[in-house]
Amino acid sequence: MKILITLLIAFSIGSGSVFAADGDKKPGKGKKPRPALNEDQRELMKQMREKYDADKDGKISPKERAKFSDEDKKLIKDAGIGPKKKGPAISEEMRALQKEITGKYDENKDGKLDKEERAKISDEDKKRVREARMAALKDKPKKLPSKKEGGKKGKGDKKKEEAEK
Repeated sequence: MKILITLLIAFSIGSGSVFAADGDKKPGKGKKPRPALNEDQRELMKQMREKYDADKDGKISPKERAKFSDEDKKLIKDAGIGPKKKGPAISEEMRALQKEITGKYDENKDGKLDKEERAKISDEDKKRVREARMAALKDKPKKLPSKKEGGKKGKGDKKKEEAEK
């Protein structure tokens, strides 16, 4: 009986260490895992931490990141490090409008509009934002039609050939 208990304990410790040795941190719910950096990227980030990490905690806080020079920002971007921006670039006019509306309706002065604050935006301001978005969409270049007609893979070509016969 003692041998059986000893074996069960040894097995549970061994299997627990296998899972603990995984080492890969899983991202939080709804977040994508960060891509692994290559050697050059790691070296560049090490240099940036040495240069800008004022509190020497090994991390670059948003306040420290704000102090990055334009040259260093360009180096980081050219190295392929950082978030990939999604969607179209925001025009200066749209950015100014967002800042104005945020300043007008941000009651708790946290720099963001939460659900309750957004609900209080007037119809007139909503209309201004909508018009600015529509103007931005009109200025946006249209996508060129694809070479392949018929939409999805292989569909449409057969129907077109049958219709021509």
